[in-house]
This record gives sequence, C-alpha cells and structure tokens, in this order.
Amino acid sequence: MKTLRCTTCSSTELVEEKRNHYRCLHCGSKFYWAPDDPSDAKEQAHQTINKKFYFGIFALLLLFLFSRIICSNGGRDRSVEKPKPVAKKKMDKKKQNSQLVRELPNSEKSFANISIKLEFVGAHSFYQKTYKRLEVNGFIANTGKVAVEKPKVDVLLLNSSGNIVQKRTVYSRKKFLLPGKKTPVATNFYKAKPNSRFQFLLYPEPYLGNPFLPKIEFVEKRIEKRNYSGYKIHGKFKNLESFVLHRLNLIIWLENEEGHLLKIANKYFRNVPPNDETEFSYTFGTIKRKPTKVFFDYSYSN
Repeated sequence: MKTLRCTTCSSTELVEEKRNHYRCLHCGSKFYWAPDDPSDAKEQAHQTINKKFYFGIFALLLLFLFSRIICSNGGRDRSVEKPKPVAKKKMDKKKQNSQLVRELPNSEKSFANISIKLEFVGAHSFYQKTYKRLEVNGFIANTGKVAVEKPKVDVLLLNSSGNIVQKRTVYSRKKFLLPGKKTPVATNFYKAKPNSRFQFLLYPEPYLGNPFLPKIEFVEKRIEKRNYSGYKIHGKFKNLESFVLHRLNLIIWLENEEGHLLKIANKYFRNVPPNDETEFSYTFGTIKRKPTKVFFDYSYSN
C-alpha cells in the first residue's frame, strides 16, 4: 500500500479528521486524499450498492400503496348524481311560532292525611331554533289547605320509549306558598326535540314556621317596548305595614295574550320604609314572543 504523505511538506505525521480528510501535524495543512487501494474502492462500491438496494425497496412500497388507492377508487360509480336538496317551503312567522309552542298536561301530588296538595298547571314548551333550546314553563299551585315550604318540581325529559334522558329540578322563588296561590317556574333543555315528552314530579312539604307576609299594594305596572326584542317593566308598590321591611324579594313575570309564561325575574329591596311608595324598573332581554301582561309577587324574610 502506498505511504500517505502531506501534500505540502511530505511529512508522514498525519491525522484523519474524517473519512479521506487529513491534517498534517507538522505544518498544519489540510487536504483530501482518495484511496487507490482496491480494497478501499471495493468497500465504497459496496456501500453504494446498499443505498441503491434500500432505495429500490422504498420505491416498490410506494408503488404498491399507490396502486391499492387507485383500485379502491376505481370501483366506485361516480356517474350517480347526488340528489338535490328539497326546497323548504317558507312559512309565515306567526304560524311557525305557533307550531313550536305545545301545551303540556298538568300534574299533581297530594297527601290526604295532612291536607297538602300541589299541582303543576299552565305548563307549555317553547322551542327556539336559533339556540336549539327547549323552554318549559309553568306554575306550581298550592291547592291544599296548609302552606307548603319552598315547593319544587322535577321536570323529566323522556324519549320515545319512556326512559329519562334529562332531568331538571326547579325550585320556587318563594320561601313558602300559601293555599290558593301559585308561583311561576321555568327551565331549559338543550339538544332536545321540539315534540319531546315530559313528566313532572312534585315534592310538597308543610311549612313549619309562621307563614307571614307583609301587606303590599302594587299601585302601578306597565310594559315599555325597548330596542330590538327587549322590554322594560315599570312598577310602584306601597308598604302598608307600620314597620320597615328589611328584605323583600320581588318576583316579576311576563305572559302573552294566550296566558303563556314567558320570562321570570327577581328584584331585591332592603329597608323599605313603612307607609311609603317605592318605584322600580326591570329590563328583560330578548323575548321571541310579545308579552302583553306583567305580574308581581313577593317573598319576605326578616
């Protein structure tokens, strides 16, 4: 084998930094030297053959995958045209809304031994396509002879087989409900169908405290149409008692001309003076159905 020497100073003191690249320890010059030995050339040729072999295998795999994709797509019949969507008939907005409102059957629960009886009356559902939301509204009515403590109702959403899909527990906004009185409740269901079935479960419990309500007279109430779909409620009430009302919870709800409950809201008052009139207002946001009546109720805590 030929002795390798520096191309500058002919020194044999060389260091191979990488394959076929050398640096002279005597003069510091660097140079490239290709081997003339047949064994070295054979090794390089062997490495080149290995690279070509692996590249050929990779190319065959790509060709196989490409042919499978072409065969799978070739079996489809692309000549079949997609059916054109059926044009939906335009409906009058009033008729459309009337189909979205459904009356629901009343429910009741009673205990004969203690004269407790609750009913869920005036129930109806309203489906809003924009939000894919199903509203369920109604009234809890005390048709018994004793006061009921904070009544509640379980609203069960059922499927076609009668199984429970969703459940909402709705509580009254009153501390107690006197005999012959009713209070509004409302809840929402999402991802429900407009013609869904419902079941209502009531849980009446007697009110063990003193069912005291102060005397209040509502002397003014009116509805003002706001921008877009909002409505502002104006009202005035008078405290007929001779003492200060420390915590008064005012309940406001709206109904339309069919008597359907639309919206419920609360407004709290503290330290209402005796024999004095108090003005108030409340603004409801978007309401899809036009309200025609406003009602007030209240609950009191010492």
